[in-house]
Amino acid sequence: MTLLRSTPVLLILGVLAACSSAPSADDVEQAMEANIRATIARQEQWAEQIGGTGATDFMHSLGVPEAHDIDISDVAIQHSTQLDSGDYRLDVTYKATVADVSRRSSTQVILGQRDGKWTVLN
Repeated sequence: MTLLRSTPVLLILGVLAACSSAPSADDVEQAMEANIRATIARQEQWAEQIGGTGATDFMHSLGVPEAHDIDISDVAIQHSTQLDSGDYRLDVTYKATVADVSRRSSTQVILGQRDGKWTVLN
């Protein structure tokens, strides 16, 4: 009888644990890539507002990549801390590739779930 009474409590705890789990390396990779691409898209919009389409072309001639040319891969989470807000502070290493040039790097990101997906907050 006790098991039947505790089953709803166990189910609720299981659902809460699933909702509050830390982001995976794949989640971090997707969030970082989306953040970088959105940043470049915003810069292109600002350049176009200020100087028209020629300004965007000029940005790219200076070496700013097209947003779709950026690839984040090989993400490894070195350390993860859940913050009081429920978001996560993560120390990660990753490989960034633009065109044919790849570079390994590390950074600290804060990720939070927004609209059901992980989003870079810093």
